[in-house]
Amino acid sequence: MAFRNKLSFFVFVLFVFLVSATFSLADEKEDLDQLLRKCKQQCRTQPGLDKQEHQKCERDCEEYVKVRQRQQEEGQGGKQGDGLQSDRYKDCVDFCYRWPKSAQLQHCLETCEQVAGAVIEKFLNTEEREDPQREYEKCQQGCQERRWSQERVRSCLKECDEHRKQREQEQGGRGGQEQGGQSEEKGRQGKGGQSEEEGQQGKVQLLEKFNKRSDLLQGIENYRISYLEANPSTFAVPNHVNAETIFFVLSGQGTITLLQENNRETHNLERGDIIMVRAGTILSFVNRDNKEKLRVASLLQPDNVPGDVKAFVGAGGRDPESYYNTFSNEILEAAFNVKGDQLRKLFEGQNKGVFLKASQEQIKALSRDESSEHGTGGPWPFVHGKSQSNKPYNMFNKERLSQSNQYGKFYVVSQDDYKMLQELDVQLSYANITKGAMIGPYYNSRSTKIAMVVNGNGYIEMACPHISQQQQQQGQGQGRRQQGSQQGEKGQRGSTSTYQKMSGRISRGDVYVTPAGHPFVAVASNDENLEVVMFEINARYNHRYQLAGKNNILKQLEKEAKELSFNVPAKQVEEILNKQQGSLFYPGPKQQQQQQGGHADA
Repeated sequence: MAFRNKLSFFVFVLFVFLVSATFSLADEKEDLDQLLRKCKQQCRTQPGLDKQEHQKCERDCEEYVKVRQRQQEEGQGGKQGDGLQSDRYKDCVDFCYRWPKSAQLQHCLETCEQVAGAVIEKFLNTEEREDPQREYEKCQQGCQERRWSQERVRSCLKECDEHRKQREQEQGGRGGQEQGGQSEEKGRQGKGGQSEEEGQQGKVQLLEKFNKRSDLLQGIENYRISYLEANPSTFAVPNHVNAETIFFVLSGQGTITLLQENNRETHNLERGDIIMVRAGTILSFVNRDNKEKLRVASLLQPDNVPGDVKAFVGAGGRDPESYYNTFSNEILEAAFNVKGDQLRKLFEGQNKGVFLKASQEQIKALSRDESSEHGTGGPWPFVHGKSQSNKPYNMFNKERLSQSNQYGKFYVVSQDDYKMLQELDVQLSYANITKGAMIGPYYNSRSTKIAMVVNGNGYIEMACPHISQQQQQQGQGQGRRQQGSQQGEKGQRGSTSTYQKMSGRISRGDVYVTPAGHPFVAVASNDENLEVVMFEINARYNHRYQLAGKNNILKQLEKEAKELSFNVPAKQVEEILNKQQGSLFYPGPKQQQQQQGGHADA
């Protein structure tokens, strides 16, 4: 019973993690009633809890929503997306300290550590922020309460100090720098490192560094995920980024223009298009549709400091700020050979933000799918310094359908398909899981998968030995351990587990990471299909090993190996391994029960 009580608490804190930060792909924020319904639904669907524990979990949901409501009324929190909710770990720690029923503080903090690897991030809009000193005190408290080495704690405290200085500079720099009453700050930096550029016509959001979420993600610290959303008939001003970038169009119809030396390319984009843009290339986006929003996800690999992505705007003014304004007047006059008053008109006239409403005539002119070359470079493919055009490649070409059955479709764009992916050693894949069905279990031999939920909802499960190992190390030398939080989670089969089950609900906009070698499953809800786009890092020589179905890799074992490994006759092993005739996509748990004559609810 002690373990099950811990499990129910784990479930509830995991829910707190998921609801306390939201990716604004969704058009409307959930109210507290929806929050309560979702929390109770997670309590009811969580396996391993008896009726009494389900009821306790639901009561905890009610109490938690009351706390959120009080915070909203007091101006401390409120709807999802308000306040300081961007750092999920910090939210969990805050919950542990203020929650009246979390008497087992240390276990609560450990739970925050465990669930940190399940769903990496949901983006949000950060409108109001606490006083820097209060943030600093909370940050210090979080560092000191985590079971880290002294060196890691010192590093954490140093980060708190650097963040406080940055926040004080931000506050000190506001006000007087803006002219003409334009004091609204368009670009914002979330406390966890998530940055955002937003206006009435669109927004860009950048997910914070992965290694800030978990030490287990150090291998992808030099990759970042970004999301762009532009309203109909909108133009995004030209800029360049210090990162190699792979764009994937989630929905809508757009146009991208790329400027490189002696070369300009313009390409129309639609859902499923992939295009890679090299660092330093000046680019601009247009949403050429007059009804639907343009939504684009991107993977970035910075060329300078690992994970440090910076955008540079030249064709701007005061908002967005042009980097030309950084230079002294005499330098600009010499460079442009014009007088300073003319330069001021040019570089101070724009104050409407990154995303601008454009007329239909302007959209039509900007959306011509053509490339023009100038000088001696010559037409593609003979443009000087380039091996190939940046022409987009569409994910949903029929020949890219890697695997398909009634339970789902799996698309892959490999480095052989789109040669430019070779530069980053990346491939893209897309899973469309039929409602109620599931993908996996499977694992990638060497690729780490960064996945974003495009549409639908469901849940994921992953076997992780690292979290369990951390628990064991934390438990050593403690002398006495409480039942249920010992070296590893005690599974349904009654033995101390080598692996920790990482699980969580996922919905549109969620980003999660599956490290190489980790067995993984995703299950779609019974209401709608679950669609996920995946950026697979270290794709060269990667193999996707299925752990069930007709292509189960374990079916290749010799009979003797099967008998020795499972300690049952080989014939019995083979009967079980051969039972499932599908491949990659299978009926989900409830569908399977129905097919076997069960009475699970649809």
